Amino acid sequence: MSSHIERLMVRSHDERENGWCKTTNALDPNNQKIYRIIKIGNVMNCNGEIIRDHTTYGQIRSILDKYNIQPDELKQIEEKTEHAVELRLHEEKYQNLINSIKSN
Repeated sequence: MSSHIERLMVRSHDERENGWCKTTNALDPNNQKIYRIIKIGNVMNCNGEIIRDHTTYGQIRSILDKYNIQPDELKQIEEKTEHAVELRLHEEKYQNLINSIKSN
């Protein structure tokens, strides 16, 4: 485990009872797949400021490449009150990523 993003992914997984947030593909009720959402970034503070780390997207992309994981979705969120990167992974890919980081 080398980067602070990798440590954050694993620590947040371990600190939550069931890991990162689970969701399904609600568009197809006959073929529900479980996905995990990993969202890393910042929201506006009480002074109206948002800390923006423009390297997070690239770091997450590098981590996925390092462990040969293809994201189901990877997007930069740039809103008035939030700056973040959201990664969506199918459950199996999520488990592979977390286990790969832990064993590294």
